[in-house]
Amino acid sequence: MKMEVNHFNRKEDVSQMEDPYVQPIYQALNQTDKPKEQREEFVKEWLQHYDTATGSKPKSFHLQLLADVMLQDELKDRNCYKMTHNEYPILSRWQQQYRYRKEYSIKLAEEYAADGKWYKKNIS
Repeated sequence: MKMEVNHFNRKEDVSQMEDPYVQPIYQALNQTDKPKEQREEFVKEWLQHYDTATGSKPKSFHLQLLADVMLQDELKDRNCYKMTHNEYPILSRWQQQYRYRKEYSIKLAEEYAADGKWYKKNIS
């Protein structure tokens, strides 16, 4: 099953599609069958081409997309235990949001006991 990558999360990103340098990056993002070495070579070639064509450094939007190309395997890994199984786990945006929704403050553990009663000390 091929997963299409959609990176348009904000309205200002849509205007970036008019940039002629963005299209090859999106094509590389949607080619999930390429090994990591070929994706690394694509990024190097793209950076060299951009430097010779414009004579300037890439915009942050370009660099973010290139990072997504490089980390494609890690970002698409849906394993819920990757934080414990991988040495250097990388979470995608949706995985970070999901993790933060499941986390609770340590303050709750201090105020609620295992029996479910609220033991917060009233300061008057």
